[in-house]
Amino acid sequence: MTSTLTDRATSPEVTALIAGWRQTGAADVGARLLELDLMFDGYVWYLVAEALGDDDAADVLEGMQTAEVVCDEDLFLASLQVAAWFIRGHHVDVDPAPTRPLLEQAALPFLELPPAHELAAAPDVTAARDAAWAAALARFGFPPEGVPLDLATAERLLGRILAETGWPATLDLARSLGPSMPDRPYWLHPRHDVG
Repeated sequence: MTSTLTDRATSPEVTALIAGWRQTGAADVGARLLELDLMFDGYVWYLVAEALGDDDAADVLEGMQTAEVVCDEDLFLASLQVAAWFIRGHHVDVDPAPTRPLLEQAALPFLELPPAHELAAAPDVTAARDAAWAAALARFGFPPEGVPLDLATAERLLGRILAETGWPATLDLARSLGPSMPDRPYWLHPRHDVG
């Protein structure tokens, strides 16, 4: 029998690795998951490390994106995953402070942004892009840039993103949401009634 991503992602080794992340560090967990060829899960733990202030984690994340180890859909799923963990206290302490950029990335597929040709026609493309981004975030319910997210606002934004996805309300956000194209039969989570 061949090993699937689900088998490896839920193996005793990975379970113990994640359970002990506070002793080893989130980036070390991410590195080990990459060694196990669990790219999405490794990316998620590097996002956790970055959210906790690990400056080197950002370089690893950028490298993974540049090398296309993770696809655009995975960026959305990973950002949503880590934001949910910080908002709901899965694997990490509840802390809405690092969730704004994660929630913005997770909301991106649902933002009402103008077409690229409209932005390109603006006299100042950068200013037009920044204004369009700020307006889209405001319409979605984000507070203005510079205003920290409190837990209630972060939870509301997470709820809106989850509603936009159409996923079931019973989705277990503590479990891995990705990768977006897994080698397992039931995406987002394997069905529990399958042997």
